[in-house]
Amino acid sequence: MEMRILIGDDAPFIREVIRNILMDQSVQFLPDACDGEEVVTLAKRHKPDLIFLDLSMPKKNGITACEEILQVLPDTKIVIVSSLHDESLVQKAIEIGCVDYIKKPFEVTDILSVLKHIHKAAEVVNG
Repeated sequence: MEMRILIGDDAPFIREVIRNILMDQSVQFLPDACDGEEVVTLAKRHKPDLIFLDLSMPKKNGITACEEILQVLPDTKIVIVSSLHDESLVQKAIEIGCVDYIKKPFEVTDILSVLKHIHKAAEVVNG
């Protein structure tokens, strides 16, 4: 089953890198978002299985976007991908329901490892 993925980051280069890393995986790409408001709007419209999300974005930060998304789509998996290395922000993201945190700059294996982990967890839940 293809995993539906939304990428939210204000840097087009990062969105492109994540997309390229996942290109050969069993995924369906939804439209990308370049700010926090757009992430929330697109998530509500397209109901992604997985969101890769930056914490520091215009219009709405990643923490606020996560909270809003998880209120209406509690089964959506959100992975923070950020250059912000503030431990309290990481902890807050995990507390509100994000499944993982990847620090920028990241390696290809960081993204693929998270995807593999989420696929395995979904297989356990779905039998």
